[in-house]
Formats: sequence, C-alpha cells, structure tokens
Amino acid sequence: MIRWLRWLLANIAKLIRYLTTAKDNETPSLTRILSIIGGLQFFFLSHWAFVVRGQDFEPMVWGTGLGLMLTAIATAIRVAMKANSGNDPQLEEPTP
Repeated sequence: MIRWLRWLLANIAKLIRYLTTAKDNETPSLTRILSIIGGLQFFFLSHWAFVVRGQDFEPMVWGTGLGLMLTAIATAIRVAMKANSGNDPQLEEPTP
C-alpha cells in the first residue's frame, strides 16, 4: 500500500512540475503557475456561487467566462514563450 502511494505521489509531483515549468522542465514559469491558480479559482468560485449561495446557473455566461479565461491563458503563455526564446536552438541559423 505504501509503495503504491509513493508511486502515485511521485507521478503527481512529476505532472505538477511538467505543468509549471518552461520548456527545459527546470525553470519555473510564472505564467503557467498563475494560470493554474486562476483556473482553480474560477472553478472554485463558480461552484461556490451555484452550490453554496444558490445563485442561478447561466451556462452562456459561465461558458463565456471560461472561454475568455482560456484565451487569456493561451495568449499569456504564447507571449512568454516568445519573450524567453532567445536561446531556442530551433530558431538559430545553422553555421556554415
């Protein structure tokens, strides 16, 4: 049981590290970390409003908010990738 739990926690840690680091899997990416926190906050506050406070669920408004959030995250990650691509070997010209 302990071995299985250690394996599960190690794989979860690898997934979190993969999701929160840049292309080199070592440098923490602030954009990705804030995106994950923002996404979790969006879902938490949505459930809080609908389940706990009993507000009406409007799928069109919720879907619009989710779509805007995902678009903003994709744009922020893309801008961060271009800003940090100075050492990208794929963009360098081959030397003769």
